[in-house]
Amino acid sequence: LGRVMAGGPAERAGLQEGDRVLSVDGAVVQDAARLRQAIRAAVQGDGAGRPMRWDVERAGQRLTLDVTPSVATDRGQRIARIEAY
Repeated sequence: LGRVMAGGPAERAGLQEGDRVLSVDGAVVQDAARLRQAIRAAVQGDGAGRPMRWDVERAGQRLTLDVTPSVATDRGQRIARIEAY
């Protein structure tokens, strides 16, 4: 991960700049585009962000973190966001 916004869902979950995302909900993350797609799609039927289980590598250690994205509207569509870039 690059920049993690203060107070956002990523920071609240414990994600940090420099974390290498290995998998989300058991699916291997192959590239940044697929990671963004998985995050954006994490909206539950009630419109809330769907909790996601992330496996990341930090300083050589593997960590599992639960990330619950916020939800915003973009061009009329509800998308999940974690506020990390």
